[in-house]
This record gives sequence, structure tokens and C-alpha cells, in this order.
Amino acid sequence: MSAQSASMSFNQRFSILFDMGTAISVSFFPTIRNIWQNPSLLVRPASLQKAIMANIWANGFGEGVNEGAQVVKETLITPNAFGIVLDVGAGHGHTLRFLDPSKVTKYIAVEPNTKMHSSIRAEGEKQAIPVEILACGIEELDASVLQVDTIVCVLTLCSVHDVEKCVSILYGLLKPDQESVLLAYEHVKSKDATAVWWQKFWNPIWGVLFDNCRLDVASLDLMKRAFPWKQATVAVRRSFASMPNKNALTIGLIPADGIGREVIPAASRVIEAVLPSSVKLNFVHLDAGFELFQKTGVALPEATVKACLDGSLDGAMFGSVSSPSHKVEGYSSPIVALRKKLDLYANVRPVVTPVGASGKAIDMVIVRENTECLYIKSEKIEKNADGTRTAYATRKISETASRRIATMAFNIALKRGQVRQNSASLPLVTVVHKSNVLSITDGLFREVCLDVFKNGAEGAFAAKTRMDEQLVDSMVYRLFREPHKFDVCVAPNLYGDIISDGAAALVGSLGVVASANVGDTFCIGEPVHGSAPDIAGKGIANPIASIRSASMLLSHLGWNAEAARMDAAVDKVLVEHADLLTPDLGGKGTTDGVTAAVLKYL
Repeated sequence: MSAQSASMSFNQRFSILFDMGTAISVSFFPTIRNIWQNPSLLVRPASLQKAIMANIWANGFGEGVNEGAQVVKETLITPNAFGIVLDVGAGHGHTLRFLDPSKVTKYIAVEPNTKMHSSIRAEGEKQAIPVEILACGIEELDASVLQVDTIVCVLTLCSVHDVEKCVSILYGLLKPDQESVLLAYEHVKSKDATAVWWQKFWNPIWGVLFDNCRLDVASLDLMKRAFPWKQATVAVRRSFASMPNKNALTIGLIPADGIGREVIPAASRVIEAVLPSSVKLNFVHLDAGFELFQKTGVALPEATVKACLDGSLDGAMFGSVSSPSHKVEGYSSPIVALRKKLDLYANVRPVVTPVGASGKAIDMVIVRENTECLYIKSEKIEKNADGTRTAYATRKISETASRRIATMAFNIALKRGQVRQNSASLPLVTVVHKSNVLSITDGLFREVCLDVFKNGAEGAFAAKTRMDEQLVDSMVYRLFREPHKFDVCVAPNLYGDIISDGAAALVGSLGVVASANVGDTFCIGEPVHGSAPDIAGKGIANPIASIRSASMLLSHLGWNAEAARMDAAVDKVLVEHADLLTPDLGGKGTTDGVTAAVLKYL
């Protein structure tokens, strides 16, 4: 299999989970190569990998590599559903211990050693997961009769040729149009004792069972691996769920302050109406906000953070927060804190005129870096000799954060290009910065974005998209003069915040603009408006931004058809029912009235 053909296969988004539990079998010494027949020789897999991974994360891979190892650790992915799992080289079925039964419809074990079958069945009964066992080797698997959603594989092969052959067989078992995820990573060669042992005796195709609770998706980019390994960075592939769980959906609701308590219930009503009745929908109500802080002294309870981190939620909706303009001791914005704790590094904001509206159509997406810039809140104030004060703020722009936000922006552009197949021009990404003044921080952001364009996605970005750049001040001018000329805009945190709020005026008001806070493992839909205390409790808050944010969340989770129906219903109301619209759009309507109209058109 050539590098070129393999690369094309990998780009078709599939999921192979590499489990390192018993990969030791052929990587140790020739005298125990037939360890499959002697399972007692193995350390118990769970405790083995727990000890090794603790050592790896504690000691790192040597000088210059620890940061990369930490990136890998922090960006492992857990799909929303595994569906039908095929475990190749199942052994005693220890993979079953780490699978969430609610995310698995069936577990198929491929294990030629029949002595292990009773253990597999016992693990299946313990986990309440249906089990089927195939007593065959990998080359005997038949893609025509196997329906598979996720593959778990212990690769007990040494040569690159054999690994490629193995992966080729596994890839053939997956459906060509299957949506799934590939997370690839590489590590550099090191003189560190742990890493040398790892490289010498451990197959370099490896994955991680993480946190003792669920199986995470991991795979090496096979076409790039070679000794010495050259990078300690997470490579390219995205983090959307391997498949949506079509049987159940659990969404956290965080109304927070002001009108958030009115628009989030409206969005939840629309979600409930648009999903098939067969779906078990569960809303989990969570607390946060300035008003909560005033009552309890806590703006973001640990219970809210834990619910978003522990895998019990598929996603969440956030309403609005009343952040005071003056310093309040002990308080910080809960949504900013959530973005940081969950590493929701991108705020994606579509700014779109409704389908059917008159005038030139506006259809842009602003992709805002969500974790850095001045929003790291590193500020201080000093007293001068003359008694006056001077305040300072630190601005952080990192290559890692810039690269991943730029990559997301270009991936969004690629997808928009696929939707607009008959367009005369390639999708355009506009990089917003102020590097003529901030030559170091914005200079780095600009440099990384340019590199992603030229070299990202194995050349796909340069071949299938365009890039231009705008200084942030001229960007604001052009945004209001010719908004229809923009497609995808990517910006550091502060600039993205300002231009996306300003762009809302182009399509009516902040009350119609949605956003999604997106990370590698979680997504929170969030209307861009504030808590609007002047109208809170009056029943006239515009629910459209919240409904559109819910649509973005559903789309992210794989419910694309349902999200499209929500968007179409909102457009109908905006274009055909001016009499029903809320005061921010010049109407006399109510929150409930707009919501009812959207529900009518679903």
C-alpha cells in the first residue's frame, strides 16, 4: 500500500481504536512470542497500563517533549456512542470493562484462542453488553457480513508492512460514508529511560485507556511513523463523535442570569419537538451565574463542571451571564471559566441573513480563539511615585492555540466549499490581526495561520481554500461596508469577540446570532447576547439566538437533519412573520409567541 493511497484512505474519517492492553505480546522477547497461549505471563492489563501511563505522564519523554505529551494527554477523545464494537484480538475481553454500556449496542470479539471465550462472555454479562465471539484471525474477517461502527485493535505486529496490511483490512470493515474520528499523534525519540524502554520493547502503534472509566479514541498516523519520531504534537484529525447515539441524548441546561432563564427553556422546547419520539431525551439543569454568586459566593459550582467533564452529558446549552463592569472580589465570569476548564478553544459564530430575505445575502462564520489573548485575566495595578496608578494586562498568544484555531477555521471553510459545490470561487478564510503594531503576539498568530494554510491537511487547505488577511481596524470598516464579501474569519479572542458582536447588527440584532463553544471533547451552545437585565422577566426576550445555538449543538452531535429543520423554521418566522417578532427586531411579539411560531414550522 503506497503512502499516497494510505493517506487518501485516512482522510475519509474512520475510527480505529488502538488498545495497548496486551500489545506487549510480540514486542518483548522472542521466547514469549506465543504469549497468547500463556496469558498468565501477562501483568493484568488494566494495572499494567495504569502503571506505565502514570510513569510516562510523570516523567515525560525527555527534554523538549513533555509539552507535546501533555497535549496528547489533554486532547484524547471519547465518542458519544460506539455502536457496534469489533474488538480484534479481544483476549480476556478486558476492553469491555472500559466501555460505557449506554454507548454500545453490541460487542463482537475476534479471538482465535477459545480458552479466553468464557472470560469474554463473563465480562459481557457483568457489563450488560450483548456479546458475539468470532474464533478467527484478522484476515478471515468478512466485510460483506460484518456491520461495524467502531474497531478496537491490539496490534501484535512488528513491521511497517504488516501494520499497513492490518489497518487496510480493518479499514475495509468500516462503511465508506461513516462519520467517525481519527486522532493521530507522534512522539520524538528520547534518551529518557522510560521512552527508550517504550521504543525498544513496545509496539509504536499505541493508544490509551484513560481515567479508568471509558475508552478513548487514538491512532498513530501510520504513513509518517519512522525512527527517530520527529514531532511531539497532536496531528490533524477532528473530534466529532464517531456516531450519534440515536437512542438517547442528554443535554445540560445552564440558564445562568437574566433572560437566559427565558431563552434556554425556549430552546429546550424546540429540541424536544424536533427529535424523533423514539429518542430518550434528558435535560440536566445546572447552576452558574453572577446572581448565583451573589447568593452563594460561587459563580461556577464544581457540580456543573463535573457534569460537563464526566461523560454523563452529550453537550450543553448556556444562557447568559451578568458580568459586572467593576471588579467584584472573588467573582469571575462562569462562561469564561467553563471555556477554560473544558478547553472549549473555539467560539464559532455564524452571521447569516435568513433564507428568502431581501438584499445581498450575508453568510459568514467568525471563528474566535476562546482561551487566550487578554482573556487570561493576568492583570495588575501599580502605584506610581506621584501617587497615580498604572494598570497592566498580559496578552498571551501561543503557537499551539493559534494552530488549532486556524485549523478549525480552514476545516470549516472546506466544509462550506463542499456544500457550495457549484460556487465559482474557493471558500475564503480571512485572518484578522494587528501585526503592524503588535508584531510579536499578532505576528505569531498571523505566521501560524499562514503556515496552516500552506501546509495543513496534507495540502488540502492550499488547494481547496483561499486566504487573505485584514488589520482589525480595517476589518471593522469593511465588515459594515461590504459584509457579503466575507466567508470565514478567524481571529484572536478579543478581536473575535468585538467583531462578532458588531456583525450581529448586520442581521438584525444580538438576539438572532448563535454560537457554539467547541473543544475536542465537548460543545456548549451559547446565544451571543448578554443577560439584558432591562427586559429580564418581561417575556419579550428574543429566543432565536438560543434556538439557533441549540441547532449548532445538535449538528455538532450528528443530528444534522434535525438541526436543518430548526434553522429552516427560524428563517420562515423571520421572513414571513414580522408581526410576531420581539421588540429588538421592531416587533411587539413575545418569547413564547416566537417559540410557538418556530414549533409550528418544524
